[in-house]
Amino acid sequence: GMGILVGLPCLKLAGPYIALVTFGVHMALQPTLRGEIGIALGSGGSVGLLTIPPISMFGYTFSSAHMVPTFYLTLLVSLGCILIIMFAIKSWWGTAFLALKDSQDFAMSLGISAFKYKLMVFALTSFLTGIIGAYYGHFYGVVSFRLLDLDLFSILMVMMLVGGLGHFPGAVIGAFLVVAGSELMAPLGAYRAVTMGALVVVLVLALPNGIMGLFLKQSAKKIYGN
Repeated sequence: GMGILVGLPCLKLAGPYIALVTFGVHMALQPTLRGEIGIALGSGGSVGLLTIPPISMFGYTFSSAHMVPTFYLTLLVSLGCILIIMFAIKSWWGTAFLALKDSQDFAMSLGISAFKYKLMVFALTSFLTGIIGAYYGHFYGVVSFRLLDLDLFSILMVMMLVGGLGHFPGAVIGAFLVVAGSELMAPLGAYRAVTMGALVVVLVLALPNGIMGLFLKQSAKKIYGN
């Protein structure tokens, strides 16, 4: 629902302007949820939501204290979200999404409704984000407005850039690489973030389309030759 509300005023905008509006909403949410309005909406205000019970199914408890079953449930939820995205991309909806992204005027001349499909994108992505957010809350048992800090937002953006912005399954590949790279660089301590940032800059300069750019180049070579 929130995604649709944010998406409605963005329907007349394009490209970077949509990104600016969504980023502005993201920045405004933290003080909003921390204040009286947030308390009224059930966010818990500055305290957040505490003692969220873990998910329990089939005799298993899925929380940070039970990592093995939680790993498999996380894998299942992740695969479910990936399959939803894959089916959406491969469907007529996905074709319409790509057409609007590449050439909105041409897509609209073919009868594709920019209003309808852009709103569907906001709704679908918000739905998937909501699922993962709810799962996160049950895993840690706590949800706070601090989840909206710029640090997490930056990490998510880095994952997409590393994998390949706008190229499925670039975000999945980027998430694996960024998390694995961050853990491998843990011995660097305070220098880990600086090193990670430098590596991301080099990667973006070398591969503007991220890791998926390598696959795109290989596909182009097979089709067109050199």
